[in-house]
Amino acid sequence: MPYKFKKGGILTETGAKEILLQHTKENLKKLLTEIVNQTLSYSHQDFTNWCSKFYFDVHISDKDIEELNIDQATINVLGDIDAQWDLYLIGTFPYDELQSLDLSTVKLPSGWFVNWLNQL
Repeated sequence: MPYKFKKGGILTETGAKEILLQHTKENLKKLLTEIVNQTLSYSHQDFTNWCSKFYFDVHISDKDIEELNIDQATINVLGDIDAQWDLYLIGTFPYDELQSLDLSTVKLPSGWFVNWLNQL
């Protein structure tokens, strides 16, 4: 599952599995709990992609967060997860390695998930 950069900064990511859960705070808590308990059947890559889509959906919505049934803490956690995944990749792996790295094998530090869960 290579992670490839193309001209213009375009990123191509292959091999990720989609998590087919509705974007809710409850599902975010469920996924974080499964990661903390080491029972998640998805990779950290899959989880962070789900969070990124959730975060994006919140920001493009015309609805208030109350209408979306989420709170500011949820938005903050989603934004942090989205940012930390990218920062972890570029801060941990050399550029050349990122070209062919199987992102499904990358694991974020476990303490981060505990912290995010506690913030919710």
